[in-house]
Amino acid sequence: MNMINKNKIIVLLMVVAVIIAAIGNKNKTKTVVINKQSFLAEVVETEDARQKGLGFREGLCQECAMLFQFPHAGRYNFWMKDMKFGLDLLWISEGKIVQIEKNIKSDFLGVLRASFDVDYVLEINSGSVDEFNFKVGDAVSF
Repeated sequence: MNMINKNKIIVLLMVVAVIIAAIGNKNKTKTVVINKQSFLAEVVETEDARQKGLGFREGLCQECAMLFQFPHAGRYNFWMKDMKFGLDLLWISEGKIVQIEKNIKSDFLGVLRASFDVDYVLEINSGSVDEFNFKVGDAVSF
């Protein structure tokens, strides 16, 4: 089997794992699109799911994400408790990126908080913001 086919199989297995995890966690998934880049995002809406987030997981596939959906716009806190890999965070308000936190290390001990009221936060793999050239003001569709 050549390297391209192996990589495709690995990506497919990771996507399936995210879907299974979402079903097992009773979370739904949404496709999130930014600048023509699509992510399959596990949606977390409950306080328990938000507190756990991606903690204890080994990683995310390149096209996978976690979408924190809040009942109302506000300034929400995020931390890296129990994380095993780094993240980029996109703070979203009214369908646009309003703040970006890049390359947050898994051992970061502080608290991250948006400077603006947001209704969503998207967690993606560390380095993805730079890879896909995401910027404040970019439109986000669900």
